[in-house]
Amino acid sequence: MRTEYAQSLGRLIHVVLIAALGYGCSLVFGLDDKSQTATWTVTAAIVLATGLYLAVLGIDRTEAKDHWRIVAVAVTIGVVGKWLLIFALCFALDHDWRYILLAMAVAQIDPLQVAALLNNSRMSARARTLVTCWASFDDPVTTVLAVLLLSLWGVINPVGAPSGIGWSDAMASVLPIFVVLLLLAIALQIRRRYKTNMQLQLDEDSKNTLVLSAIVIGSIFRMFSLAALAGWFVRPRWLQGKVADRLLQMALVIAMLMVGVLLSGGIDWTGGVLLGCATYCSQIIAAWIIMYFMVIRKAKNLLQRQQAIRDTAHISLAQQNGLTAVVLALNLEPFLAGSVATVAVCVLVVNVLNLVGNMAFDVFTNRQRSSHPAELA
Repeated sequence: MRTEYAQSLGRLIHVVLIAALGYGCSLVFGLDDKSQTATWTVTAAIVLATGLYLAVLGIDRTEAKDHWRIVAVAVTIGVVGKWLLIFALCFALDHDWRYILLAMAVAQIDPLQVAALLNNSRMSARARTLVTCWASFDDPVTTVLAVLLLSLWGVINPVGAPSGIGWSDAMASVLPIFVVLLLLAIALQIRRRYKTNMQLQLDEDSKNTLVLSAIVIGSIFRMFSLAALAGWFVRPRWLQGKVADRLLQMALVIAMLMVGVLLSGGIDWTGGVLLGCATYCSQIIAAWIIMYFMVIRKAKNLLQRQQAIRDTAHISLAQQNGLTAVVLALNLEPFLAGSVATVAVCVLVVNVLNLVGNMAFDVFTNRQRSSHPAELA
């Protein structure tokens, strides 16, 4: 367990140092006002589209199809429910409508924390499946919804709404999804009518071209759902495994450097701490709701119920933000000034709470196990 915590602390220090490097470069070269330039906007969009593609690429399609009900719960309560909770908590304490966007930007779980959870051999198979589906789908869902919310908020245009966006942005954010759903519906009708198994076979070069096109077009026109769809349907062999992990690490480094540059213009400690605490609390509430209806309630005996409660405790403390939250904030910044200043602090707060909360919980359970070994075996 100490090794696990040391690795988490090491990752946290690593990203803070990268942001500090960007902060220093900004002070030396005067880069803090670059967020409104076209180069900055396109770079942030490319990093987001690439990260989104890689996030969807990591989804096990067979498991998602086998457990579609769990996926549906994860997308609704695990994403939309958390977003509403975060926004409600923040707005109740600080009457700022910006949280309607910032809450969506941080409503996902970082995959690294989920990987650490899955290494816990005491988790039940159903709980493992639930948290895997939850973590797999919350990145793409929060990204697409955040862009859609940004566009719709600009169209409605309340006080403090971002400028420079309209109906075209709202349509672009969801158009690829509707097109693909339409094509799938047509393909299913043809398959049923002519009793044929329609499968499109692509060579590796064609797959590479499609992936690159999806990322570039999605970045330029802010059609990020196009990158997500490419991650689901187009998967070149060379992008599997460690290559994808390295690309994600590169994207994280670029994103944190950009965050550091913007932080030289000011840091929103109050809003960031509030958003971070609300985000961490939302995971606890959402986890207990989901686990109660999906696992705890279905326990057939006392031992299964105790196991389900322990699983829920682990999942409720799993909130940790990373690349997706940071890159979404970078993409919100040109339209909603101060997004990075708030979300950067939020990510730091959430990760510190994650580390402290899990350490405290493990100390508690170890003491309980030593006092009542038979009950917790």
